[in-house]
Amino acid sequence: MSELKTVHRSRARAAPRALGKRGDGAFCTLDSRGMALAAKGAVPLAGVVDERFSFVPLTRQEREACDSCVSTSAASCIQLMPNHMLTETGEISGFCFRSTGAEKVSTIPMDKNIFGTTAVYECVSGRHSKGYISIVNSLEATQSRLQALVKELEGCEHHLNFECMHDWTNSTNVSDQRVWNDALPSKMGVYHCFMRTNAQNEREHKIFLVVSGNCRHASEELHKLWLDAREDITIAQFMECGEVVWLRQATLRWLNRVAWRMMHALELSSNAVVTDYEAVGARVSMLIPTHFTVYNDMAINPVTNEFVMTNNAALLQKAGSGVIFDCFSSEGFWIFHGPRDTSSYKIFGSDFSATKDCYAFPTQTVRYHALHTCKKAQSQVSLPRSSKVDVKKSTTCLYGESKALYTGFMFPDSSFIQQLEKLGFSYNNGITNLMPIVMYCGDE
Repeated sequence: MSELKTVHRSRARAAPRALGKRGDGAFCTLDSRGMALAAKGAVPLAGVVDERFSFVPLTRQEREACDSCVSTSAASCIQLMPNHMLTETGEISGFCFRSTGAEKVSTIPMDKNIFGTTAVYECVSGRHSKGYISIVNSLEATQSRLQALVKELEGCEHHLNFECMHDWTNSTNVSDQRVWNDALPSKMGVYHCFMRTNAQNEREHKIFLVVSGNCRHASEELHKLWLDAREDITIAQFMECGEVVWLRQATLRWLNRVAWRMMHALELSSNAVVTDYEAVGARVSMLIPTHFTVYNDMAINPVTNEFVMTNNAALLQKAGSGVIFDCFSSEGFWIFHGPRDTSSYKIFGSDFSATKDCYAFPTQTVRYHALHTCKKAQSQVSLPRSSKVDVKKSTTCLYGESKALYTGFMFPDSSFIQQLEKLGFSYNNGITNLMPIVMYCGDE
């Protein structure tokens, strides 16, 4: 497919959709070709919609949502990932957005779920399957312990918000202003997999804890801050705010704390660390993540002043290793490995190679619902579930929703993976499938 068909420039709209209601968007600076096209245009032009990496053709609703995201700035570009879809509220999801830091911050479609992260923690259980055997032999007890932890986290009173942020005027004090409790994440559970060692000479059976989600209260406060200041400051000034820097770090600390509590509740072992800088007078325990992926991210290059935002996609320049891909609750997580790493202990490989054409990599498969139906039936996995699954009737998942939010999901088959290879992944590097043993899911 030619570039003329896969990259088009959106015409400026007379009445763009309200910024506060836009979805997880991402913008991008224009290249010389795009600026030349804009100079020849007969009417005012907005940003670029790049469809080169889309897996299926965009629907009319998806195209309108993309045009809305770039309609307020000619220096913006939204690049569709292979996992692009419409959300249940009709917003576009699965993309990378680039712009310049000199633009007003009102031009970015700020997401309320910003800095959502998925973290994995390897459990220490001796060689091969000792940890798995101990869990499976007492699976019912493991389910009961996890359900008790879910109820405990649901009763969180002191949520993580900007009142907890440390004093930025004092460089020696990095403690939070007040104590906060751990809230319930979107997903958490125990997973297992078979994977090769770094030496590539044998396969090992490993146990992992996985925790995924975003700090809901703090993220909503950052969204309100963006609403208040969006017409007064630039993107670069917004990215320099202490709240932005703090929230990205605090999200991972929260997941690490939840992971430690899950490890303790399920009587597992991992590499834990005790720290005393969480809050004045409070010491908390947390786990060190084996790897993590921020799936709703944003960053700015201080040299080039280029701003990048992702939705359900990871920034490759910040990935550090492989990319964690959320398939579905019943399928588990896939981890797409980077090139084999022999210089340090990165079990999921080294960094992916980001290029000028692609900055991001998908982190979630496509979910199907009433507003976004399946276009390729051969890759669809249907979900007949219509009511809440009781812990005694399920051997794997504890669902937080009383009714299924989706009718199915797209299984990432070979044609989908071939599309991912255009984004920097090599099939020779391998894919690890983290299969759920027992887990909680609150977003499906």
